[in-house]
Amino acid sequence: MGVVGSLLGFAVGIGLSQLLNVLLKATGFEVPTAGLAIRSGSLINTLIAGVSVTVFAAWLPARRAGRVPPLAALRDTALDTAGNLKRRVIIGLVLIALGVVGLVAASNDAPIQVLGLGVLGVFAGILVLGPAISRPVALTLGRPVAALRGVSGAMARQNAARNPKRTSRTAAPVLLGVALVTAFTALAASIRSEIRDTFGAAFSGDFALTVDSQGFGGIPLSVTDQITTLDGVEQATGIGFTSVRIVDPADTAADPAAMMRGNFVQTINPSTIQGLFDIGVTEGELSTIGRDGLFVDADLATKRGWQVGTKLQVVRIDGAVIDAEVRGLLSGDTSFANYVASREMFADAPTPIFDSFVYIKASKGAVLDDVQARIAAISSDAGIGTLQSKEEFIDDQAAQVNQILGLIYGLLGLSIIIAIVGIIITLLLSVFERRREIGLLRAVGMTRSQVRSTVRWESVITSLLGAVTGVVLGIVMGVVVVAALADSGDGIAFRLPVAGTIWIVVISFFLGVVAAIYPARRATKVNVVEAISTN
Repeated sequence: MGVVGSLLGFAVGIGLSQLLNVLLKATGFEVPTAGLAIRSGSLINTLIAGVSVTVFAAWLPARRAGRVPPLAALRDTALDTAGNLKRRVIIGLVLIALGVVGLVAASNDAPIQVLGLGVLGVFAGILVLGPAISRPVALTLGRPVAALRGVSGAMARQNAARNPKRTSRTAAPVLLGVALVTAFTALAASIRSEIRDTFGAAFSGDFALTVDSQGFGGIPLSVTDQITTLDGVEQATGIGFTSVRIVDPADTAADPAAMMRGNFVQTINPSTIQGLFDIGVTEGELSTIGRDGLFVDADLATKRGWQVGTKLQVVRIDGAVIDAEVRGLLSGDTSFANYVASREMFADAPTPIFDSFVYIKASKGAVLDDVQARIAAISSDAGIGTLQSKEEFIDDQAAQVNQILGLIYGLLGLSIIIAIVGIIITLLLSVFERRREIGLLRAVGMTRSQVRSTVRWESVITSLLGAVTGVVLGIVMGVVVVAALADSGDGIAFRLPVAGTIWIVVISFFLGVVAAIYPARRATKVNVVEAISTN
């Protein structure tokens, strides 16, 4: 099984890599590639990993199979108990406690690896506790099913609870997938909310003209200046980017190779940006930046030992060296680069600089639609930029998180497929083991529809067991990760997307229904006479 599964997985993985490349391009991530590249040792590594995992996974069941008493093996039914629950609870709680210690440590500036170990400990503890909590949770979740579906619902509820170990194992893939999706959804919602709040507070204008220049070209400064003169425009300012080298003459121990690497500097017009867009100045006055001034990210300045008044050198692309001075520090929340300079620093450069964003504020009493039309006429004539309202621009900045989230959802979708397969296999085994039981029920009057309904609702209860537990665990993980980021200085507040969380549970419900289709059909095809025969 390990060899065959590894070979099939290797082939499918190649196909998925191509599909992933297409999805990345569709979401705006252009991955440079010369074509499909497969390393010579990839197949060997896949076989080693697949066979090792398969053999390891079979070790414990093989030991247990060898311990089955002969008389128990001759029975027509099978019953798998949860074993020593006390020992299981102790081990599970110990693992969770160790995981919580790691999470708390991660929230107090411990290395990021500690956060990963903490999450692993909590997940492992929950999985070990699974058989101990699956029976009461399954009975609770199955109570509405029993009330709505009568005898079929009551039997489905009892079937899901009668073998807690198997139920918890079946629900485990759903639990893991839902927990990760919930945690990432909460994290993405928190980041989006933070971006909206930050840019909403920083941007006091009405329109934004943006261009995706990929570091080349952009909005000419003349267009920015032309927008400023439009009727109905009170203020307009541009923000651009260019590459330079920042050299600290006083740092004699600096790595020459590092000094040769380029740095992005954000270019602004200090006379027009104030009052329109706040770039997060924490120290210094932006009006003092001048031609030879720099504003530097505060964290970077602390790391390099710089402060206001520190002398630096800016080496432009054309080779010109400008003796500069740190005139202020930035928080880094709304500045798009570690360095900010006036566009006057590049006024005499042979290569022109461009703006990537132009923020525009309409005059008081002006008709916004008319102002927008005038700006659009200029940008359309120049064939550049995308004109957006303030709300559209903020939403667009926040939506950048969705691209990464979409990629993560695609990868986690594979775990959902694994969960479906796991539920199908477990239900098929359950139907086979309960063949005699199903035959007896059919003999005393149970209809095919009731058999299908019983199997279907058993699958739904199992899926909801994993989903509910996964949602709770995912929310806890989301809170911890957001708290860790907040303590590291990112200032993110936790936000729970209620609608998205509800959708996760609803999808899990339909997941159970879909997974039960084939096992339910198999259950209705049980031959009643053969099933109850004792010969």
